[in-house]
Amino acid sequence: FYKSISFIIFSLGLTSALLSQSLLTSTLNFTHIFLLCSIIGLGYKEEENFTSILYLLFLANLIVISLSLLDYSFFIFNNNGSSFSDVHFRFSNVRFFNQFQIITIFSLFYALFNPHTKRLAFIFIFINFFLMLQTGARGAIISLFIVLSLSSLLKLNKEIKKILITIFNTFLLSLCFFLIFNYLTNENQLIYTFRGSSSGRIELWLELLENLTFKNILIGNGPGTYQSDFFALSHPHNSFLQILINWGGISAILFATLIIITNRYLLKKAKLMNTEVFFVYLAFNGLIFYSFFSGIIVMPLPQTFLFLFWGMLLSYISNDSKNCIINLNYRNFFLLAIIAFIFIVLVLLSKKCVDNLHYGPSYWNHGKISLLTCKVSY
Repeated sequence: FYKSISFIIFSLGLTSALLSQSLLTSTLNFTHIFLLCSIIGLGYKEEENFTSILYLLFLANLIVISLSLLDYSFFIFNNNGSSFSDVHFRFSNVRFFNQFQIITIFSLFYALFNPHTKRLAFIFIFINFFLMLQTGARGAIISLFIVLSLSSLLKLNKEIKKILITIFNTFLLSLCFFLIFNYLTNENQLIYTFRGSSSGRIELWLELLENLTFKNILIGNGPGTYQSDFFALSHPHNSFLQILINWGGISAILFATLIIITNRYLLKKAKLMNTEVFFVYLAFNGLIFYSFFSGIIVMPLPQTFLFLFWGMLLSYISNDSKNCIINLNYRNFFLLAIIAFIFIVLVLLSKKCVDNLHYGPSYWNHGKISLLTCKVSY
């Protein structure tokens, strides 16, 4: 069933790319997404390394958050105020920093089970929550608590339930510290974090919906072709709407169906899931919910981990149901090699086809690419 739906999605995506007015852009993005989905196969092979991956993410969070906190401390001591907008270690945009937090914070929750890492995990969960509030990451916070709140309604073992209560209490403690800290240092930060606007999200979504055509609903305009001239953006900060306008309504519904099927099976086995699988499951859904507010599916780091987590969950489902979902054979590797070669050629070609207009943020689409303006030769 997974294979059939995936085949239909990619068939529709290829059709959309070939019929697109921006052939190079669409084909380039189509091959990129095809290769990106192959990361599911990588995650599928990591069934015995769930614990190692979670602790690597735990270590990554500790390093990045520690360095960011150090930068933030110097920022405050130099009397530059208490705004975090210019202090997000090595991230060009503070929302990319928040995306990293969503990827890694569930590994901190998992580390609460280990007596050797429990105290350290608690401290960094507190700091992560504080930095989310300090950066005004409403989408990240909402996504995180949707996942945690829904998971608390499941029939889970007492140990996991206890950890979830600890996480909620830590957030309340961090929220109190955030309110007191900014009340004493910078009340404008409180106004920013609890702002009532959608930061242009709703206006962006309404513009997209108003411009939908029958072709969009059927097969889309072509992968990677969305852009808003009014907002000067190359993605609408909503994964479903982006797939809808680029790949078409049929593909969007089928893609959502795959997500729902994966979740439905895991929900039935929630009480039987071990802690490693449970927190990978939460991390996967955390990214899914966050993709409705942020560019999760267009930025390299979150999109990679989204598909990696998906593959890890599918490996668990396959072992549990005794049904192989993904065949990792030589024929599939040969197909991936061909797609990779085409992708590299298109990337090299696109370097001479990008005009000066840059719509961002979108790592894989630095400007409008068109064969009509392409200069292949020097």
